[in-house]
Order: sequence, then structure tokens, then C-alpha cells
Amino acid sequence: METQHNNEIIITWEKFRDNIRRFWWIILAAVLIGAVLALSTSTSGKIVPDDSYMAESVFYLKSSDSGAQNNKEALNNYVDAYRENSLESSGEARLKTLVNLMSTEGVKQEIVQTMAERGFDDYKFDDGQVELIPEERLLNVTIKGESEEETLAVAEIYSTVIQTKITEMSDDLEVVMLQEPSENVRVEHASVPGQSTSVMKLAFIFALSLIAALIALFICSLWDKRFRNKNEVPVLREIPLLGQIKSGKFRNDSLDMTTFLLSRFVEKQGLHSCAVVGVGTKKITADLLERLAGGANKNLSDEKLAVIQDSGDMYVELERSGINEIVLAIGKDDAKIAEVEDTVNILKIMDKKIVGIVYGY
Repeated sequence: METQHNNEIIITWEKFRDNIRRFWWIILAAVLIGAVLALSTSTSGKIVPDDSYMAESVFYLKSSDSGAQNNKEALNNYVDAYRENSLESSGEARLKTLVNLMSTEGVKQEIVQTMAERGFDDYKFDDGQVELIPEERLLNVTIKGESEEETLAVAEIYSTVIQTKITEMSDDLEVVMLQEPSENVRVEHASVPGQSTSVMKLAFIFALSLIAALIALFICSLWDKRFRNKNEVPVLREIPLLGQIKSGKFRNDSLDMTTFLLSRFVEKQGLHSCAVVGVGTKKITADLLERLAGGANKNLSDEKLAVIQDSGDMYVELERSGINEIVLAIGKDDAKIAEVEDTVNILKIMDKKIVGIVYGY
């Protein structure tokens, strides 16, 4: 991952990775904030009881006997049989018509108005409060409510409206209430989640927190101008890297390997003399430079490496030495990119050639 601006690499993956290690507490803080937000929008899976009252009534639809009165018995039997057969074939269709009629706005307003007359001023009719199940000549009615008094009141009003509508539909129909609402009132205890936050919502909040943390680290990396790779300085891209030394732990393989590679490089290039110039005083200390040059000189037939420390007199000392070949020892995550660029430009003006690079980390 590289982002460039005016031929200068602003951010690299190495830099971003180092900033993750440096600002790890940003990720931790983001996770903690995400956890707080998740808990604040959740009831931690608490269960809230939801009690509802239900009243059931059953109606039976049959033919009316009023039109057959004062007739002969034979005629009555014939008319009754005709009506029963007629109702048998169309009873279910009429019940469905009744169900559709009971769901009209006029019926709802009538129920609400009657409830207000009974003292339920805040009552509002809800379609989900009533369940109608027509089956042949039977009509099952279930009324739901928040209290027993409200449920019974709605059931009684609803039953009265049903009987009225049946009479209005046809003089040949009569409805018989087989079960009154007051005979079957029960309470259902249902436990429902109290707006509990789902696992997906929690995961989404944590993901947003991590993304915010990564964006913050990316911004920190944009403002981080410390040197981490020679590719951040275009002039040094073609210069060979001769080794990396872990600063502060000189008695390790990284120092020995770097001194060996440095001495072999000097011999192979046929350099008569070479100056090791340090950039960055935290990782590239005077002791480290002395150990590096001393170890390399031990591997050479004669002493060819000199040390030029990063100080105010560095360029004066380098000019007095008369050495033209330079090995830059740069402190990673220590020296600034601008500082390395300035050093490279000054050495170029002084006609000094950079032949190799050593990292201190």
C-alpha cells in the first residue's frame, strides 16, 4: 500500500503497520466505545412480559322461521327444507360477506363510538384486535385486549353489531350465539424481547468502531514523516541495502551479519576508503556506528571505514576526511524523511557518492 504526492511517498504499509503498534490504544479505545454504544442501545436481552386478554364467542347462522308462520304444516316443512338447502349452499359465502362487512370503516367507527359511551374514551380500534373465522354455518370470533374490562366491552359490542348486520343482510337469516364472550375469557402470558439488540447489530457497531480506529490510524500515518524505507526517498531507491541492525542489542546476529556484508561489499567494490554517516541519533548512536565500522574493518585487510557522526560538524568532518564514498546508516522510525532528503542533497552537492544503506531499527 503506497500513496504518493509530488513523488514523495506519504504512507506505506510498513509505516501503517508501525503506527498500529504505536497507537494500539486507539483500537482498544474504539472497541471499548463500541461496546458502550452496543450496551446503551440494548436491553441486554431482557425479557418483558406481555399479558393479553382474549374473549371468544361462537355464532351459528340459520334460516329464519318467521316467514313460515300461519301456514299449513306441509307447506312449512317444504319451505323450511328449501331454506335450509339454500343456506347450506350459500351459508359460507354469506359469512364471508359478513366478515368483509365487519372490517369496514363504518363498523370500526361504530365500535369506537359505543366504547366511548361506555367510558373508554382513549380506545382505538385495531384490526389485529379481532380475528374472524367463518366455517360453513359457524362464525368464531376472538377479541383481544389489554385488560379484561376492555376486552369484554369490545366483545359485547362486536357481538351486537354482528347480530344487527345479519338482520340487515336478509330477513331469511337468523344468527344464534352459541357461546357468549363472558363465558370464555382467558389471559395469555407472552414473554417478548424488550427491544434487544441482535447479534448482527452488535457486530455492525463493533465493525464501525474498528473502521473508525483504522481511519484514525491512517490519518496518523499521513502526518507521520519518519523514515521507514529507502523507497520513501526516490534518490535512494537504487542504492543497495547492506543490512539491518537491531539497535540497543549489539551482541546479536544482525550486527555481525551487517558488518560482514559491509566488509564484503567494500572489498567487492574495490573501495579504498568509505565513510559511514549516521542519520538519526536515537537508533543510530555513536556506539552503534563505532561497532559497525570496527567490526567491518576487522574483516578487511586494512582499515577502510571511517565514522562520521550525525552532528553539527558532520559535513565539515566529511570534507576534511577527503572520503567520497558514503554508506548511510539511517534510523528507521527515528530519522525524518525530510532530514534524510536534506542529507542526500547536501552529499550530492559535495560530490559525495552514496554506495550503500544500513538500517537501524
